[in-house]
Amino acid sequence: MRICVIGAGAMGGIFGGHLKRSGQDVTLIDLRRDHVEAIVRDGLRVDGVLGDHRIAVPAFDSPDDLGRFDVAIVFTDTNATTEAAHTAARLLDTDGFALTLQNGIGNV
Repeated sequence: MRICVIGAGAMGGIFGGHLKRSGQDVTLIDLRRDHVEAIVRDGLRVDGVLGDHRIAVPAFDSPDDLGRFDVAIVFTDTNATTEAAHTAARLLDTDGFALTLQNGIGNV
């Protein structure tokens, strides 16, 4: 199963990183180029109650040419919800599904 995480900030990084650590096929997408470049260069750093980990995970600042995914998990803030929904719709396979785990008001 191919999983894309749209929004690779704190929550997207934690969920995407631990999914990757568990053996899932995960790709991170985030609009912040500097953030993506750091993940590609140094690996994704996830630390917390499950330990301190440096995880090699593909990360991109554009959804272009990534192929189709089975699952899109959205972790953007409210201001980026509409764009994230369009990105998910574009990336999902015909029988794929999206899951939003956003916090905040106004994400409906």
